[in-house]
Amino acid sequence: MMNAKELEAEYKKILGDTHFWNCVDIENARGNYLWSSINPSGKGDEEIPFNLHWVGTDNYSLDPKSEYWNKLKGKIGRHINQFGHIDLFPIHCSDEADFLKRYRGKENTPEFKKFVELLKITQKFIEELRPKLIVYSNASTSYLWGWPIQAWMGYILEPVVLSCPISSGRISQHPKDSLFKIVGINTGNQVIKKEKSTALDGTYLLIDNQNDK
Repeated sequence: MMNAKELEAEYKKILGDTHFWNCVDIENARGNYLWSSINPSGKGDEEIPFNLHWVGTDNYSLDPKSEYWNKLKGKIGRHINQFGHIDLFPIHCSDEADFLKRYRGKENTPEFKKFVELLKITQKFIEELRPKLIVYSNASTSYLWGWPIQAWMGYILEPVVLSCPISSGRISQHPKDSLFKIVGINTGNQVIKKEKSTALDGTYLLIDNQNDK
């Protein structure tokens, strides 16, 4: 089972000593809940050295000016202790569209291959965490999870009505959010995970539209 140092080593095999950034809180998320984004944005586009930032409860509460984390606290409330956070791609860029322009339409380039390999590493890590619930905060890139196209991470997602566990008042769900249950994984050519099974079978995936840009 991969730990933080091993995750760092895997990312560095792809990115070398270039500047990148990612944040995780492994123990909070393992078997519990995971908050995920496409990539770290922060402020500006300055280069930030690699840092596995352990975002414990104290860090959330000590950053009252952070709009992103305050939205997270507003949605999750007292359950924040049971959440960890990871970005799908450990590459700092303040604008999601600019980040995607680096790779979109460049399928035969070394940069695109790096993009795919990084997502494979992150997916493997998430599979090992086996969270009960994943909240993904970039709805415009929900296709990376396999919705609505069967590609990239390629999960088979079954839409869920509000009778699921997270609708009971423990976690706030915005009317525009989309809730799914992972019920398997596709095996097509456009799916990066080639195994025919997934450890996330039964995990809920909430696509959070409130934080989308």
